[in-house]
Amino acid sequence: MLFLAVSSGCLGEMDSLWGEQVAKLKAADAGMKYIVITAKHHDGFAMYHSKVSKFNIVDATPFGRDPMKELAKACKKHGLGLGFYYSHNQDWTFPGGGNGPKKTADGTDVGFKYYYENKCRAQVEEITTQYGPIAIVWFDTPGRIPEEYVKELVGIVRKNQPKALVSGRAGYGLGDYVTLGDMEVPHENVEGIWETVDTTNDSWAYAWYDNYWKTPKEILHRLVSTVGRGGTYMLNIGPKGDGTVPELAGRTLRKAGEWIKRYPQVVYGTDASPWKHALPWGDVTVKDSTLFLCIFDMPKNGELYLPGLKTKIRSALLLGEKNNAELNVQATGSWTKIQLPASTSEKLLPVVQVEVDVLKPGYYNVDLTYNGMGRIVWGVDIEGGKSRRAGIQNQQNSSHNYQKFPIGWINFPKPGKYKVSVSCLEGDLAEASLKAIHLAFVD
Repeated sequence: MLFLAVSSGCLGEMDSLWGEQVAKLKAADAGMKYIVITAKHHDGFAMYHSKVSKFNIVDATPFGRDPMKELAKACKKHGLGLGFYYSHNQDWTFPGGGNGPKKTADGTDVGFKYYYENKCRAQVEEITTQYGPIAIVWFDTPGRIPEEYVKELVGIVRKNQPKALVSGRAGYGLGDYVTLGDMEVPHENVEGIWETVDTTNDSWAYAWYDNYWKTPKEILHRLVSTVGRGGTYMLNIGPKGDGTVPELAGRTLRKAGEWIKRYPQVVYGTDASPWKHALPWGDVTVKDSTLFLCIFDMPKNGELYLPGLKTKIRSALLLGEKNNAELNVQATGSWTKIQLPASTSEKLLPVVQVEVDVLKPGYYNVDLTYNGMGRIVWGVDIEGGKSRRAGIQNQQNSSHNYQKFPIGWINFPKPGKYKVSVSCLEGDLAEASLKAIHLAFVD
């Protein structure tokens, strides 16, 4: 999954179609599925019309209107999720906020409680009630915020936006997923639900002097590496003061987005690499019995080596080529070699699609990772081999968080290709968001 994060600045005169531009021309064209925009950063400035602080884009700038309403409308139009970043601990300008002034305007000494009760809590209520359904509330830098305050803020999100996820940086393990360090792409697979947050250059907000833009290939490299480690990728841009995206950042996003549109199956709804780390020539994502080999560095002899692959390969195709011509595959000892042609039409990031068979017949334990509310009964069916159809079903108590739940054992009678399907048999399907199915051989 891909996200777009938009950093704030005190904007002056923005184009009247600003929300439409960000949603369609930048996020959707770049292959993004969600936008997470800064509602309030550490400086305390609200990028929306806050009723509890005049330090906001409507009351304190010539712009004079709420851009979040425009963005919410545009996201709905283009099928994008909308999320809000909110710095809940730090506030450099409001009395009592983290790293902020310790006295009010009349000289009264105040602590964090004053900021929390007079600004923070009320603003989280505002952003979760004024813009329709939202997908994420992205809290940041919890610092020493008391745990009871974080619990209350998360409770506000749960009450007002029951389908929204809460970032791990809320603090105290109260978020729905883990956010790694800034710009961190791990070297080995990471268990659980997590994300990497990255930037299009070296800065979060717009910096006129920072022109070190990541190339489309570098963005895709970091995207695939994140998905290959089992995570999601959130890419930040810092708009200029007039709300426009820097030209070179937009160019990178569009080029990367064109590649994603050519190969959406490589990054959407895929699982982590079974090798659990990058390979010398690139990285791997997985969907069911399909491996996607993403080539970052083309071997000079055109030979891709896969170490320790015990599963039989049914086919290997170089995607994007005419008729997706099948590649030669040779297995020698513990190595599998795939021979590439002398040249490829895909110059940005070539992809080889490898279809494998079920290696070992027998019983496999089935787990589902999903997010839902209320009672849900899942059904898991397989079709293939000599078995016409076999399946299992199980009732589970749902959880707001994406978690792994056991469903039962299912039998693959012989090696080969099987179709595995999952369905919601009872319960509110709209509330049941399935992320992954896990199969583990039962010894």
